[in-house]
Amino acid sequence: MTAAAPLFDQRRAKLLKNLLMYGFLFALLALMMFEPAFATGTGTTTGTGGAAAAQTRITNVALGWQNIVMGVGVAILVIAWSVIGYAIAFNGKTMKDMQGPAIGTTVAGLAPVLVGWLFS
Repeated sequence: MTAAAPLFDQRRAKLLKNLLMYGFLFALLALMMFEPAFATGTGTTTGTGGAAAAQTRITNVALGWQNIVMGVGVAILVIAWSVIGYAIAFNGKTMKDMQGPAIGTTVAGLAPVLVGWLFS
């Protein structure tokens, strides 16, 4: 007979640690993104303009995230096509050899750019 596996071994401990870490980071990111939704006013003592101020801040945060996502997509495209061009120019590769990476990186880089354009 073999002994049962321990309930809390090294692999499970590492998995739990990663799960908690990424869960915490996701929660922090969500709070940072949705923080403007909890705005109650413009800083005046009368409390007027709270909804308009909150809407403006939400719009600004959304536009900021949209610009970041589109910038990441463009950066992926530039870096990937630079590596592909280097391989063709200096490593003796042909475009046929680099067809798979070219198509894959184009799809991966254009996806955030297209999503950003759809929501603008």
